[in-house]
Amino acid sequence: MTSARGPAARRVADPGPDRGAVTHEARRLAGWIGTLKLPEVVLFALMFTDVGPILGGHASELFLGCAVLLALFRTPAHDLGRYQMLVPLAGAALFYVAAVSFLDPPEDGSADWRLRLLRLVAVTILVFVLASGRIDLRSAVAGVALVCVVNVPLFYAGVVQDSYGGYLTGLIGDKNFAGLTYAVVGLLCVALVRRLPLKVLVLCAFAGPLWLTGSRTSLAGYALGAVWLVLGPRLPLLGKLVLGALSYVAVRLTAEDFSQIGVFSDRAGSDLLRARIDAASEIKVHEAGFFGDGLGSAFVVIEPDRWFFHNSYWTALVEGGWPWLGAILILTVVALLHPLRPRTGAPLGIAMGLGVVLLVTGERMGEVFYTLPWALAVAYGLQTLLRARDGDPTPGSLSVVAPDTPDQVLGAHARGGTR
Repeated sequence: MTSARGPAARRVADPGPDRGAVTHEARRLAGWIGTLKLPEVVLFALMFTDVGPILGGHASELFLGCAVLLALFRTPAHDLGRYQMLVPLAGAALFYVAAVSFLDPPEDGSADWRLRLLRLVAVTILVFVLASGRIDLRSAVAGVALVCVVNVPLFYAGVVQDSYGGYLTGLIGDKNFAGLTYAVVGLLCVALVRRLPLKVLVLCAFAGPLWLTGSRTSLAGYALGAVWLVLGPRLPLLGKLVLGALSYVAVRLTAEDFSQIGVFSDRAGSDLLRARIDAASEIKVHEAGFFGDGLGSAFVVIEPDRWFFHNSYWTALVEGGWPWLGAILILTVVALLHPLRPRTGAPLGIAMGLGVVLLVTGERMGEVFYTLPWALAVAYGLQTLLRARDGDPTPGSLSVVAPDTPDQVLGAHARGGTR
């Protein structure tokens, strides 16, 4: 008689490697979801959602304020250490730009500099509470990613707004802000997965909706960010300088090519208007001088309309001059590009890619620095440095190791998540 424990029975009972792999990935996903913090997921999803005229158009600021208040009731998971010096730097920069705005009378048509200052202060606090772990960065990224994902079917089903002639806007609102958001969140989502095939899949998945936004600058930044993600951490300082020069040339060339080919070839009129805005903006930059003209002054009037700048560097120069722009670039470069580390190692590559996205998009978008995507990116870069300092073997990862048992799942959830 054949034993029930024989080879044939074992073959029937064995789930096989494929089913085992699927079970492991399902367990990993369940464990990852179990460590997310619902308040962060909801707040950041709402923060990146354009809810129209509700609360006078300041709903995003309300949710931003709620996130900052939430951080007051949390303890930090990471000590800022030597990066604590960035806090007084940011504070001094904000005090400076506030003084310039107060002493220089606003011109007609300027936005309320006090409201803008309040938002800048809140964004600054958000960067440091995210970096220190008072607000869970993984959950914040998951909340924004959720908006990015559901936005696509809702937009093409006609459920949400189409504010730019068929280009993907929807829940996020502005076309260029949508492009910047998809570019930054796409790279951040690479940190949510561990395996290389999944990382490549995430990069490609976000490239699709990014293309649908029609944001040429975000597309160029995303492509270069992916290049820097792979090559940047492995290059010495000289290699990074060479790659940076090549990236700059590539941006200039693709900016010209994109305006003449395919789906972008019908923008001659908008590009002509942009050129007029840029010409008027450049004049205003020179008139602002070294110290700037104050917050809310980065706009030009081309009759009969008022237009914001299409260059974030110029925006910073007009609002706060070279001291303000210098402080912004120090925060961005120190957190993301790690210029003082000749070889940063592969785990820090995502941060470098994010830095390139921000620096590239800043040249052709009026609001990149001190936006919510900028805050997420800079906070991620700072937290990556802090975790690397503390000996974390995967400092750039926002994934978690899948618990093997239900008890471990519950234990990880009770602790607020593991790395």
